[in-house]
Amino acid sequence: GELLIGTDKLLLPVGIFVSEDADGEEYVYVADLGGNRIHKFKLDGTPVRYWEAQSPVRVAVDQDGDVYSVNQDCNCVQKFTREGTRVQDWKIELSAESEITGPAIEYAGLTIQYDPDDGKEYLYVSTGEYNYRIWKFFLEDDKATFVSQISEPGHEIGQVTFPGGIDVDENGRIYVADTGNHRLQVFRKGLDAEHKMKAIIVAGGGPYVGNSIWEETEMSANFAYRSLIYQGFTADTICYLSSNTRLDLNGNGEPDVDANATADNLKSAIQWA
Repeated sequence: GELLIGTDKLLLPVGIFVSEDADGEEYVYVADLGGNRIHKFKLDGTPVRYWEAQSPVRVAVDQDGDVYSVNQDCNCVQKFTREGTRVQDWKIELSAESEITGPAIEYAGLTIQYDPDDGKEYLYVSTGEYNYRIWKFFLEDDKATFVSQISEPGHEIGQVTFPGGIDVDENGRIYVADTGNHRLQVFRKGLDAEHKMKAIIVAGGGPYVGNSIWEETEMSANFAYRSLIYQGFTADTICYLSSNTRLDLNGNGEPDVDANATADNLKSAIQWA
C-alpha cells in the first residue's frame, strides 16, 4: 500500500495489542515507531485517537485501560491514560556494557498479565544488548515495582539472546521469542512474589580417585541448575555447591558455583535459604 503520514496513517508500526475497553468493545493499539505515536483503532480499522510517544516499539494495555509502551531511546517503559496523557516513566536498569554501547531494549517484548492466584497485575518486558533477560514488575497505584528477573544471557536451555516477543498465558507460562538462538522458549510460572524462594544444589563427592560416578553426578547437578532457571529461579536465588568451583554454566566468564561441597558450606546454605 501507499506510505502516508497523517492522523490515521502508520509510518512504521512495530507493536500491536488488542484489548477490551470499559464499553465492552475491543480495540487495537499500535506502536508506530516511525511516527512516534500510539494509535487506537476499532476492530474494523476506524481510527479512534492517537497520541505522541517517544520511540515506541511495543504496546500493552492493563485491566484499567491504561496504556504502556517501551521507549527504546530512554530505556524505559512509559505509562499513559486511555486518553493518551502520560502518567509515569520507569527506567529499566542497565548493565555497564549497555550504558556504553547504547539502548538496552532495542529488541524488546512487552505484555501485561493478570494473575488470578493473587489478584495482581504484572508487566513483563524483555531486554537486549547485553541485558538479555525478562523483567517482571508488579503494577499498582501508578507504580511498577520490580519483582524478579527471568532467564539470563546465553545459548543454553533457559538462557536467551536478543529476546523479542513475549506473552503470558492464563496459567502463568511465559512464552519468549528467543531471536538470537532461533527458537521459542517457554518458562513456567515464576516464583511467589511475596515469598522469595531459594534453592540449593549439591554435587557431592568430587573427582577423587575411585569416584567412578563423579561425571554423572556433576552432569545431573548441572541439569538441575538449568531446570531451576526454567522455573524462574536466578543465580542469586540458587546456591550451587561443588568441588568444581570454577564451573561456568552460562558462559559469561564468571563461576556459577558458590562454594565447595562441604558439610559446613551446606549448613551455611541451609541458613541462607
